[in-house]
Amino acid sequence: MKIRKKLIITLSVSVSLCFVVGCGSNVKSNEPLVASSTQATLPEDNTYNLIFKKIKESKLDEADALLWKEIGGVYSVRLGDLPQDKQDLINLYNYIKVQKKLQGNDYINVVNYLNQLKPIDTLISLNERDSMLLKYQPLADRQWELSKSQTANKPAYTKEQLEKDPKAPSKDPLDYNKNGEYVPKNGVSKNPADYNAKGEYRPAETMTKEEKLKELEEMLKKAVK
Repeated sequence: MKIRKKLIITLSVSVSLCFVVGCGSNVKSNEPLVASSTQATLPEDNTYNLIFKKIKESKLDEADALLWKEIGGVYSVRLGDLPQDKQDLINLYNYIKVQKKLQGNDYINVVNYLNQLKPIDTLISLNERDSMLLKYQPLADRQWELSKSQTANKPAYTKEQLEKDPKAPSKDPLDYNKNGEYVPKNGVSKNPADYNAKGEYRPAETMTKEEKLKELEEMLKKAVK
């Protein structure tokens, strides 16, 4: 009886140990248990995130090029007619343009893009955008006035253009008004009608009917050549 009781106790201990550590030839008691991975594979970054990252890294040219590939075909479409993802990309494009135009001190276009820009998390808030508008609008206005002044004073022709034109009565750009009419800078009159096709001073009121007709014929001949 004592032997049978010892056998029963031994078997019970063995069975208990099997449940705790496992029974079988594949179990290696000295190896640690390896937990299976439950982490899902993260999706690749979408276009918006890739461009956003480029902006954060100050790689504006790269971000600009990537954006244009995505929005170039729809940029002229009314913003409200585009899906939200395209609207978001265009907003990033406006932000990039603000930064690049600032680098070139092009304040007219800085203000233009700021007026189209909406707030972007971690990039620019509404208050920051409005502050920039207050700062750069006066500079843009100054640039605009200067641009208009330069355009008004710009000669109608360049010297190179006049030298290539055999019909030009003068090769000096200053001998033409802003409309491209011949009015010599040191001429007797500032009225272009007082000069004939050869650049000679011939006021219309001093010409006979025949002279006027001949002048008109010469002008027409030169025009059709």
